[in-house]
Amino acid sequence: MILKNKIFTDLFFIFKISILYGFISFGFSTFSLFLPDTFIVGNPLLVSGISFEHVVGHIVWGLAAGIATFSIKYALMCGIFPVVLDFDHFLQFLELEMIPRMSHSVFFGIIVFIVLMIIFGKKDLRIPAVSLASVFIHISFDIFLVGNSKFPIFVPFTTQFFTFGGNYWIIFLMIGIIILFVLSVIQLKKNNF
Repeated sequence: MILKNKIFTDLFFIFKISILYGFISFGFSTFSLFLPDTFIVGNPLLVSGISFEHVVGHIVWGLAAGIATFSIKYALMCGIFPVVLDFDHFLQFLELEMIPRMSHSVFFGIIVFIVLMIIFGKKDLRIPAVSLASVFIHISFDIFLVGNSKFPIFVPFTTQFFTFGGNYWIIFLMIGIIILFVLSVIQLKKNNF
């Protein structure tokens, strides 16, 4: 019974924090309405290449990278966050001029890391670690799936899109895994003291 309650509590926590992550992604994307070089992107179901393989691939990619957290709970977060990162696409439904893929940027990763560090950092560094790593994991799978992909990786400092292809997916994936591993080790050492 205690194990069942723990599992339910963990799953409910993962659900809540995933929704928070999605809202932060969407909120960050609204800033694109005020940047130069905006354009109407179009319905994400038509222009963003959303497919079963895309969604499941992000989940599996994240779960695999999540092994570096040494925890099933955080590995599950790593599987969900890369999918939820795409909440930035919801803004496209409004047919407003915007910069697409705002959450696919280093600055978003830093912002969400700081926000979740403020909220959860004293309790567990793995939560902000997963939030930051998920940006890189997501980008990695986008490149892997399509062969190359464009991201406004340095938005809002520049609205320029950079194309990554070839083996860049490995670099982005390794950045995500290193973030997860290093901060998980720090957290586990902290827990032992």
